[in-house]
Amino acid sequence: MEIKIGCNTLYAAGRLSSEDAFTLPHQLRALEIIAESGFDAVEYSHAAVLTLEELAQVAERTRALGLIPWSVHAWTPLAADDARIETTLEAVRSAAEIARALGTRVVVVHSAGGMDPARLEERKRANQATLRALAEQVGPETVVAVENMRSLADWEFLLNMVATCGAANVGVNIDTGHANLGDLGVVRAIEMAGAAIRTTHLQDNFGERDDHLPPGLGQIDFVAALAAFRKAGYTGVYMVEISDCPPGREPDAVADTQAAARNLRSFLAQAGF
Repeated sequence: MEIKIGCNTLYAAGRLSSEDAFTLPHQLRALEIIAESGFDAVEYSHAAVLTLEELAQVAERTRALGLIPWSVHAWTPLAADDARIETTLEAVRSAAEIARALGTRVVVVHSAGGMDPARLEERKRANQATLRALAEQVGPETVVAVENMRSLADWEFLLNMVATCGAANVGVNIDTGHANLGDLGVVRAIEMAGAAIRTTHLQDNFGERDDHLPPGLGQIDFVAALAAFRKAGYTGVYMVEISDCPPGREPDAVADTQAAARNLRSFLAQAGF
């Protein structure tokens, strides 16, 4: 089976200081950079700022460039507690509308809430209520993937929360950079998730902060990570998530995207793909 790789949309006019600056022309240019760099697929990072008419233009340009509209990032997290369910459901409706307009196969979402034992059942209940709502609204052909952070205990909680939420079209997203920052670890995160993996955020760092570097520019062993994905049976797009507002450095959308494609292809070859 041919391996597909993808990259998220990056603001090409320097550092993105406000999501509102990521207007339609910048969105279209971001797609061109991804295609020109040799990627097969795209994750839309900042689609919420666009109108439905603009989303239709983005979807059309994606098709014209031959890119797979793989995933979209929904930035409102799953509700952390009962009090936030209703407001989160409003954001869920918007996220589902955006996903349908773009024709994506995956919606990536974070989970809010901490690990206080006294609040954990409420967090699980609120997470699941909003996850089920999003899964229902995107429809059975689209998967909602909940993203890991850095904590092993939190990942154990999230895997159980997803597995018991009662929706078929849910799974998880492996963010390699997040896993490298705490006690979770990249390979362990992949091994724990197994068949629940629906997409990836491949990004690098040095174990100190969430740098969102192109793979290969930090300390993560991506050959080992890719081998773990293969062992887990993952067959989806290997999606990169780098940043247009990274800490400690100035972004370069073209150079960063090209480096990500070049390095990821090399790591895939080294891992025997």
